[in-house]
Amino acid sequence: GGLRLASGTLAAVAGGVWVGMDVGYPIQAAGNKEYSLFIAYGSRALGGAALIAGEGGIAMAASKPFWEAMARRATARGWTQAAGYFSMGANVSAKLASKQAQLILGRVLKIGGPVVFGATLAIEVLRPDALEAWCDKSVYRKSNGDGYDDQEEEMTELLVAIELVTR
Repeated sequence: GGLRLASGTLAAVAGGVWVGMDVGYPIQAAGNKEYSLFIAYGSRALGGAALIAGEGGIAMAASKPFWEAMARRATARGWTQAAGYFSMGANVSAKLASKQAQLILGRVLKIGGPVVFGATLAIEVLRPDALEAWCDKSVYRKSNGDGYDDQEEEMTELLVAIELVTR
């Protein structure tokens, strides 16, 4: 049970970093008035949070033997407060292992996975690539925004953009 809980915790930390990054991107997209990207990044962040909750719940449900063993050890050493926390962990684990909770967690995972996949596809289609970013700053840009300072810098950036797009 302890290994399952540890692996679930590591997955939750990694997923939390991923979701945290996906929360920052929609804010930037909204500032640039790219509302489709805002929705795509927000959807992926919510789907990722659902995956973390589902996987974390399943890992916690499988960790009841770990919590019970820790409660016994704490009780044997006279650590009553720690034993209470470990017993609480075992109770939460037992509730998450119930059939109803497992059905809910399974549905959360079944919904979260496709949402993340679909949002990632949408992001890849909607996000401007390096060549589009170069076009927005080149002499061929649509708006009167900031451009390149000189032609040499513009051509260097064009070559870099072409290389990034063709990888």
